[in-house]
Amino acid sequence: MGEPEYLTPLSEGSRRVVFGGGGSRSRVYQKSQLALQWTCDELEIEEIFGSPLDFEIFPINNIPVTCLGIKSASEISSVL
Repeated sequence: MGEPEYLTPLSEGSRRVVFGGGGSRSRVYQKSQLALQWTCDELEIEEIFGSPLDFEIFPINNIPVTCLGIKSASEISSVL
């Protein structure tokens, strides 16, 4: 994934995450909900991005999960 030209300090910016391909994301959502919830809390994640899966994804600890479809590295970098 492309890196942004300027990195905002974590204390100043919003915290968003994009993770994994469809297979690994499906396993996390279906089998590791508690670990995902804990990780989002610890890292103060505010939004999760990813490609659509074959099932509905609900917010994690009231954190929205946004399905974007397939995006280029530069498009993902601009969202983050």
